Amino acid sequence: LTYNIGQTDKRWGQVHVQTMTGLNNITVDNTISLAGVRVNLGIENKWYVSTNGANNLAGNHPNFAFGSIKYALQYIEESTAGPHELHVLPGTYTEEFPLEVPANVTVKGLGIRSAIVQPTPATKQKDAFLLNDASMVTDLTVQNFEYDAVNDTGYAFRFTNNAGIVTKSPYVQNVSVLT
Repeated sequence: LTYNIGQTDKRWGQVHVQTMTGLNNITVDNTISLAGVRVNLGIENKWYVSTNGANNLAGNHPNFAFGSIKYALQYIEESTAGPHELHVLPGTYTEEFPLEVPANVTVKGLGIRSAIVQPTPATKQKDAFLLNDASMVTDLTVQNFEYDAVNDTGYAFRFTNNAGIVTKSPYVQNVSVLT
């Protein structure tokens, strides 16, 4: 059967496809791929960080949130493929910089003024966030870090070393930066 799912006057609530291949380098098989790049994906994995959380918790619910952003990002890197969303619940997080955001991961605060990330005293001259392919940081504040002219560090956002930007560029939005 053939259906036109590109009609502009229609909205689709759900589209279910078992498998479909061979359409000019387009593959649909529970995901959509164009020339081998996965697109149009829903968030499969949601994680949470709270100032009241603990790193020995599951991290998959606000009531069982991780206790630090750094731990959560390392946990996500070791878990399944993305996309992932790390929700930073309201509070001030004193973290060991840099915080490397893995590919296909979004770090999302619950508001610029309610989710605040700052360095430990020992890492205040390090870069805050290191970004990878298709990573995103949004809706939070980064504060109290310093630029180190000798080492050229202390940026709020920077690419990781040897960052391979393959699917899309990292994105930063709705972020307040206070030095």
